[in-house]
Amino acid sequence: MWIITTFLPYIHLVYPEVLGEAFWNDTPLLYYFTGFIGYFILGYYLKRFGYPSAALSWIILIVGFALSAGIFCSRIDTVPTVPELELSWGFCTVNVFLMTLGLFSLIGRLSLKGKNAACKLLSDISIKSYGMYLAHILFLNFYYGLFKSISDAAYVTIPLIAVCTFITVYIFVYLLSYLPKSKYIIG
Repeated sequence: MWIITTFLPYIHLVYPEVLGEAFWNDTPLLYYFTGFIGYFILGYYLKRFGYPSAALSWIILIVGFALSAGIFCSRIDTVPTVPELELSWGFCTVNVFLMTLGLFSLIGRLSLKGKNAACKLLSDISIKSYGMYLAHILFLNFYYGLFKSISDAAYVTIPLIAVCTFITVYIFVYLLSYLPKSKYIIG
């Protein structure tokens, strides 16, 4: 049921009021099956029944990315507001679901049992990921303001903002982790 609801944002482009929905009613169709709860169920399902093959995971990830990029590129010049453009990266849309499934399946196959620096770094990032999630918006907005004047091309600024934000947030959370009782702040 949840996977079906990931198509609703696109269905709403053609049929804004699907099966009883109305502009004055904030409760969408299949309300109890929508939202982020599906990602929790997906994680449980994959843990219990296994991941798709690595090849299939790559295909799912690439298809999801291609859909997201295609939707973004097709709408960037036609939509009047940013919230309408956000449809291309909406968290509960089918294209983002596909990217999440593919990437989660690939990452779930990793084994970090080695003692080399890369394994230690990935393990440390994994431990600090919740704190990084909580703090990322502070730095994301800063880098957006810094880099938006560099280039009008989204394919240049978005990766630049993403990489700078990721590195800065990791360093910030790494430093915070040395504070007493930091586990209550950063998870």
